[in-house]
Amino acid sequence: MNMKTFVRLSLILITFHLSIFSHGQDVKYLGRVINSETKKPVSNANVILKGTATGTFTNFLGYFELTGSNQEIVISHVGYETVTTALDETNTQFQLTIPPVKYALQTLRLEDSVIVNGFQYNQNYFSQEIDLRSQESAPLEIPAEFPGGLREFHDYLIDGLFESSGSIPIPIDVDVRFSILKDGTLRVDSILNATDYVDIIKELFEGSPKWIPAYQRHSPVITSFEQPFLFNPQAEMWSVVEQQPEYPGGMVAFYRLIGDNMSYPREARRSKVEGRVFVSFVINKSGELEEVKAERALGYGCDEEAVRLVRLTSGKWIPGNQRGRPVKTRMVLPIIFKL
Repeated sequence: MNMKTFVRLSLILITFHLSIFSHGQDVKYLGRVINSETKKPVSNANVILKGTATGTFTNFLGYFELTGSNQEIVISHVGYETVTTALDETNTQFQLTIPPVKYALQTLRLEDSVIVNGFQYNQNYFSQEIDLRSQESAPLEIPAEFPGGLREFHDYLIDGLFESSGSIPIPIDVDVRFSILKDGTLRVDSILNATDYVDIIKELFEGSPKWIPAYQRHSPVITSFEQPFLFNPQAEMWSVVEQQPEYPGGMVAFYRLIGDNMSYPREARRSKVEGRVFVSFVINKSGELEEVKAERALGYGCDEEAVRLVRLTSGKWIPGNQRGRPVKTRMVLPIIFKL
């Protein structure tokens, strides 16, 4: 055998072995992507071979087909955590689960002693807005939003708690996990650290007005949230007294006096400003008011007008009573400005 023939045969053998090796490395995989919480298929998830541009999408049943070597694949989808997993030639048909992203909301705290509807509680409103979504999660083109923003959602929850509770509330410290569905409906997924008030809290959340759903690629998508819900009934003054402070004629008479004497601030009227100013004050042992101030600013002259109106009731209150003796009690009440 001459050298030329030997070289030719060697090249043929090398090509043959490379073909066998390459063929042995290319494997067709059939996978399925499932939501780790709902156990339902995840459609339109992006599945790619890690470090390459080769990939595909899951169909409406969550299935995908991919041909590749024994390497890693990356599964990603808006609203879900990105998952990386290794392919295994001995397991060409498999199922993967991916967890939905939980967008953390600002903790809802109730401090500052308040008495409404016959019971006393605490309340502290937020001084500024914060980013509602985790910056580490996949960004949405249009995030889900409650009409009016997070503050309005918290106002809705607080007002609902007042109306639903018929007695002095117990301390509450729960995490409510919920989802905003494609039609804007709120669905409670779970409530951690459940208390005696769990039914009221669930009803409040599920009775929420519809949200503006999140959008991605011009289509609505489901978004998950986690809302901490804290309630501490211990007030700076008396949190529970045997006899609550009273305004002669009740709260109807109180708000009638407010309405009859309100002078809508010119700047607020010109700017068409509406809303509520929460005014905190202490009713001393003589029924007079102390430490009157606006706890939550509305601006445009409304805060000053709200404080002026509440001061008009000084000396008219019947103070709180504990063990037969008058005691100081702190209150926070809303003054509503509406054109």
